[in-house]
Amino acid sequence: MHGPSDVAHLVDRHPSVTPERLIAQLVPPPTFADVGFDTYRPDPAEPSQAAAVQACRQFCDQAVTRRAGKKKLFGKREVLPGVGVYLDGGFGVGKTHLLASSYYQVGQDSNSKRAFATFGELTQLAGVFGFVECIELLSEYVLVCIDEFELDDPGNTTLISRLLSALVERGVSVAATSNTLPEQLGEGRFAAQDFLREIHTLAAMFTTVRIEGPDYRHRDLPPAPQPPSDAEV
Repeated sequence: MHGPSDVAHLVDRHPSVTPERLIAQLVPPPTFADVGFDTYRPDPAEPSQAAAVQACRQFCDQAVTRRAGKKKLFGKREVLPGVGVYLDGGFGVGKTHLLASSYYQVGQDSNSKRAFATFGELTQLAGVFGFVECIELLSEYVLVCIDEFELDDPGNTTLISRLLSALVERGVSVAATSNTLPEQLGEGRFAAQDFLREIHTLAAMFTTVRIEGPDYRHRDLPPAPQPPSDAEV
């Protein structure tokens, strides 16, 4: 029989995880582990979907090119500011599919570092490591993908605005998805008018790509029947 001293206690454990390991785990979820631009099936009735694929391909090329920089005197290269793309649309139009596809497309270059995080994961990362260290950790990345971008409080608004601004200045490109246009982020959640400068700064970083269409899970289904009338009910 084991005595009380033989029992392991959770409070006696002190796990330590390096920042580099945590960031290395920022990858697309398993559902999107094998996606790519070629596996995205645009709705033939929605031209915006095929256009979004093309826009994301061009964005990836720009992200890699700008990170490589331009040649200066004496063989040195100047890193150009990153670019941003913002995929806006309703549910089931393939925003996360295209975001993950961008992640993998940039990763075809073995030297291209990239990260894929939800908006909540990104804010938590800055909270755990600190603002300055988070910038240092991500500043060598070619691409940061942010899924379900949303600003739900003033603190996050200021934090993410300054974080992304600093990363873009260092040549990091940013791709994001949301159901809200950049200039409308924060509406209805808090006094957005008090933080217009930060919101406008965020909006200026992105080229918005609007993706129209119904939820892909509803494709090829028969039309819904007419609901019963009040008299029938």
